[in-house]
Amino acid sequence: RKSASNQEYSILLFIFSLLSGVLAAPPPPPIVTRIGFGSCMHQSHPQEIWKAIGEKNPQLFILLGDNIYAKSIAEKKEAYALLRAKPTYSEFQKKVPVYSIWDDNDFGTSDSGAEFPFKKESKELFLEFFNVPKDSDRRSHEGIFDSVIFGPNGKKIQLLLLDTRWFRSPP
Repeated sequence: RKSASNQEYSILLFIFSLLSGVLAAPPPPPIVTRIGFGSCMHQSHPQEIWKAIGEKNPQLFILLGDNIYAKSIAEKKEAYALLRAKPTYSEFQKKVPVYSIWDDNDFGTSDSGAEFPFKKESKELFLEFFNVPKDSDRRSHEGIFDSVIFGPNGKKIQLLLLDTRWFRSPP
């Protein structure tokens, strides 16, 4: 039996993910040439920027942290709910795969690191908001670092999401 190509595998994985409700956005295409980057999106702001970013047709988007601004776990829950309720962000996330990492304001408090007492709760909120699958390695280790490889042989790119908060010593 002939093995499936990367594109066929991606399509099957996407269909399975849709049926299981795991992914909020389609997978990136086999060859990625347009990547968007952003950070510092305050949940109280209108988030109109997502329309302009979407018009540039990124194949995937990387959020580099400070995706919300909140200190306590209760504030983080509210902040993620506010961001999810923004139509421009929600629509963008449905169309473009979003990969994310956190910084201090979505991890803990301003400039916090390993000493933040609620980092496990914060991690769970983060992973739930960004629809990280239940079987992802990100859920099985401390921190939220990750590595993702896209593309066929000869055209691969590797995305390294570095967690600079979970293990960070106090400044």
